[in-house]
Amino acid sequence: MDMLFCVCGKSCTGKDTLCELLLADEALRLHRLTLHTTRPIRAGEADGKAYHFVTAEQMEDLGRERGFVERREYLTVHGAWVYATLRGGALDEPGALICVATPAALRSYIRTFGGARVCPLYVETPDKERLLRAVERESRADAPSYGEVCRRYLADEADFSPQALADCGIKKRYLHADTDVCAREMREAIRATVASLRPRHGRSYRPET
Repeated sequence: MDMLFCVCGKSCTGKDTLCELLLADEALRLHRLTLHTTRPIRAGEADGKAYHFVTAEQMEDLGRERGFVERREYLTVHGAWVYATLRGGALDEPGALICVATPAALRSYIRTFGGARVCPLYVETPDKERLLRAVERESRADAPSYGEVCRRYLADEADFSPQALADCGIKKRYLHADTDVCAREMREAIRATVASLRPRHGRSYRPET
């Protein structure tokens, strides 16, 4: 792995939408880093895309087999949900990867791979719009839990505090008011970041111009 781009932001800021747009831009030559989680799959999600959905037992078996780069557990109103990044796979291949990440995951990536090889792309959306999106998304669940919406909102306030962002080296913020504009700004940042990359694995990664 030459570079890992991490799309970060509070819940319902449109991280997945932006990540998919960047992956679809063939000129950027990005590859997906897919994390594993024990949380239930949501309506509209596909296994193996944003996440590999596994049982708690499968998660621990994978951890013993491959090892974790990072592992997080959240106590939700539905019980404990685990999210993790496993070693190997795409991380052992040359090129640039992109994923959606939390500050906790981002800090682990920086410790493991070094700050020069990890680039955060922090997305912001006004709180009112985020809450409306969260409520609408939860309403599509088989058994909606608006208490979980409230828990996520309050947890985000702590997880994405100014100090937490500073600890991750996050300085630039991308306002997601217009998806096309936000994605364009992120594309420009990716191109600027990789322009100074040193070759690894005997070759260098460069987006197409």
